[in-house]
Amino acid sequence: MTPQPVRLPSVTYAGRTYTRVSSGNNVGRYRCTSGARDSLQRDAWRASGKKIPRGFVIVNHRRDYTTTNLDDLECVPKEDVASATLARATTPKRCLACGELFGRRYGARYRETSVQFRRRKTCGMKCQGLWKQGRPRGGRMP
Repeated sequence: MTPQPVRLPSVTYAGRTYTRVSSGNNVGRYRCTSGARDSLQRDAWRASGKKIPRGFVIVNHRRDYTTTNLDDLECVPKEDVASATLARATTPKRCLACGELFGRRYGARYRETSVQFRRRKTCGMKCQGLWKQGRPRGGRMP
């Protein structure tokens, strides 16, 4: 007997069924399963009589992707969403060993991803070794 596929959660809105996305950039969001594969929030925005101009996206402030409450939704330019995400990913942090500010690593062949940057606790390999041993670099504590 073949195993049954896992059924993803679904929501019905205005007579259409929306299924939760489980992979890619839209994890957790709900997409329509028939016809145009628009998101639940985009369809809720359009159903209220509002238009979505070209180059704009619908942003949910609470990150609750099942809601169709227009108070939680906002239509903003794509550039604003991208710049806010980039700013969050490139904000300098303090090294836990020496207290110096550090940012993302860039090189000729290497570029640190935002996830790698968020996970990194120290500014370099020397500080990382000292931090793991519990000793501050240069006698300073952050």
